Amino acid sequence: MQWTREDVQAFEARGWTIEHAENQMSLLRFGSDWSRAVRPAVLGDGIDLFTDAEFEACRAEPIEEALWARFIPASGAATRMFSGFEGPERERLLARWQRDAPRSGLSEAGESAEAAVRRWGSVPKGFLPFWTQDGRWMTAFEAHAQENQLGKHRAALHFSIPASALAAAEPHLPEARWHVQAPPTDTLAWDVVSDAPARTDDGALRFRPGGHGALLQVLEALPAGVISIRNVDNVVPLERMARRAGWAEALAGCAVRCARERDALFEGLDAPGGLEAAGTWLRTFYSAALAPQEVRAALCRPVRVAGMVRAAGHVGGGPFWVRAEAGGARLGILEGVEVPEGMVPGTHFNPVELACVPTLPGGQVFHAARFSNPSACFTSTKEVEGRTLRILEHPGLWNGAMEGWLTRFVELPADLFRPVKTWEDLIPG
Repeated sequence: MQWTREDVQAFEARGWTIEHAENQMSLLRFGSDWSRAVRPAVLGDGIDLFTDAEFEACRAEPIEEALWARFIPASGAATRMFSGFEGPERERLLARWQRDAPRSGLSEAGESAEAAVRRWGSVPKGFLPFWTQDGRWMTAFEAHAQENQLGKHRAALHFSIPASALAAAEPHLPEARWHVQAPPTDTLAWDVVSDAPARTDDGALRFRPGGHGALLQVLEALPAGVISIRNVDNVVPLERMARRAGWAEALAGCAVRCARERDALFEGLDAPGGLEAAGTWLRTFYSAALAPQEVRAALCRPVRVAGMVRAAGHVGGGPFWVRAEAGGARLGILEGVEVPEGMVPGTHFNPVELACVPTLPGGQVFHAARFSNPSACFTSTKEVEGRTLRILEHPGLWNGAMEGWLTRFVELPADLFRPVKTWEDLIPG
């Protein structure tokens, strides 16, 4: 690829090497590695079901509040919620908006329903009022903050937000901490028509945000020993909040317990029987026994526990056994597009309720990129300013970006998952 001096300067401003840019071009032109799925994880083969005693024991696991963080990626806009409506469906949306928006705070004075729909489709989804409580509409940000108050422990709240929305976010929820994706995580794009790197009208390379997988650097920098992750659009009503907060504590306690067991096994590797004990423990995470020389490296991984719900028609990421360099396969989360055609569908769906321990045994320094699969990225085609572009996104934060983590799946009650995907989910009838 021939790069101009201005191109190289743009790379250097983002801390990129030429090789990094060339790798992105290769992924845009030739696609991703989607050959990793071995088989779906199911109950009894990769997914666990807590007994009442196990749930209570994990929830009772001591967690220092000062070391617990809840991270909620919220950089995405609500574009899909308000696009693609035609005919009667569109008229229904506008009629409902005119009825409900004035009392919800969704509309501005004198603003038409058409203008309100356009405006709210472009703001971060976390700013949208998702539901009412005591006659007052609450945004998704406020709902997550309220749920955080209802468990035995309170985590430090962290949200991602576009840089352009940071000034509005900070006063909206002063107790939260806000993070933006750094320019080094931007990605290039490919112009499909010209069959060349995408450029602006003035000839500069076109850089775009790298998707939620770009938040891996934010996750790595969080000052926490255990991190819970949830989608911003997964908001439950008040009567379910305390119960879900309890499940979040149970998943976090389970992750802390797994990490403690990992550390003890690592310390005892050289003791009589230590290698065998560690190999047995690792069978929770791998589909086959590891060779003795592989055990130490397998233990030196961060830990996460992921909640799963019955699929019930949901579309999106799911639990799978994923091809690994050792141990046959290990547990991982795949997006729907990564599942080979013809493979038996899984029984469960990932609602994004994770608890992560991003530390390594023996005081080793944690570098998130070591446990990410950079080839597990995503490409899509979009129309941008009249041009057809192929867009590159980094491996999903809980998909390829965490592929190398020691992962355990636990089934969650289905009623703790309430995503808001369309405008009909947004405003109560």
